[in-house]
Amino acid sequence: MFYSFLKEKFFPLSGIELNESDRGLHIYVNPRNIDQVKSLQSYEGIFYRVGERYTAFLLKLFNFLPSDFTGVQSFDFSSHASSVFSKINNKGLRLAIFGGTEDEVQVFARKIELMYPDINICAVGHGYKSDQEYLLDVDLREPDVVLLSLGNIKQERLGVEILRRRAGKIHIFCCGAFVHQEGRAVAGDYYPRLLSHLRLRFLYRFIKEPHTLKRVIRYYPLFFFKLMRSSTENG
Repeated sequence: MFYSFLKEKFFPLSGIELNESDRGLHIYVNPRNIDQVKSLQSYEGIFYRVGERYTAFLLKLFNFLPSDFTGVQSFDFSSHASSVFSKINNKGLRLAIFGGTEDEVQVFARKIELMYPDINICAVGHGYKSDQEYLLDVDLREPDVVLLSLGNIKQERLGVEILRRRAGKIHIFCCGAFVHQEGRAVAGDYYPRLLSHLRLRFLYRFIKEPHTLKRVIRYYPLFFFKLMRSSTENG
């Protein structure tokens, strides 16, 4: 069954070194993209991570997490984005950033350049282009690392297309609204530090971005029942 497959595919928390062994598409699994992830299980070069605490709780509840699972991950500054950017900077890798509005992605790129002075950002683009435009940018600029901050479904779909073209040669990270959020937080962090410390950032996002609450109401209960049904079938 699919969720049993996923259990074997979750990548270790400390596994991102930006070397040959972890080149590929890095996806953060959540209730919104789970059906799309299911359709990708035959592809090689995709690394799956648990993208949020609710998802981790349910996967653990129904025994669909590996025994060595060490924690929830996300591509932002509360998780392992800083480590990845540092490695890009120190290894002299070429970075492409796609996502947000034109203003947001430009602010985001400037922030990253200030934080990592030697980083090589070879391509920057807003999140409202066609897949073909992004693929053309990747073909022309030949980045070593691509950051896709395009939202669930679109970013995973595009990530697969980039992987097909440059398998074994590139690291691709799906990161949801990361560019949008950091591009708007000109004076500091997007989330209040206290809420980040208490792991309550989702409440702040419900207020700032009401559409996320609608998504939770639509997809999260359905995810619970899918896991329950799959658990029963496996049992």
